[in-house]
Amino acid sequence: MRHDFGSSDPAPPDLTTLDRAAAITDPPLAITTLRTWIADGRLRAYRPGRRVFVRRSDVIALFEASPRRGRR
Repeated sequence: MRHDFGSSDPAPPDLTTLDRAAAITDPPLAITTLRTWIADGRLRAYRPGRRVFVRRSDVIALFEASPRRGRR
C-alpha cells in the first residue's frame, strides 16, 4: 500500500522505520522477521516511495502475541 505523507512530515507519530521497530522489543526483533510479517499480511506496511514504515503499536502487539517471544 502506498501512502504519501508529504515532504514536511515524513511519517505520522505512530509510524517508524523497520530498523527502529526492530529495536523497540526486548529482545530486539530481526528485521527479516518484520519483513516476513509484512509479506504474510500480519503486519501492515506503509511505503511512501522506497522507505518502509510500520506502526509501533502493531509491532508490539504482534511481538506480545508471538509464541516464540523471549526465546533465543
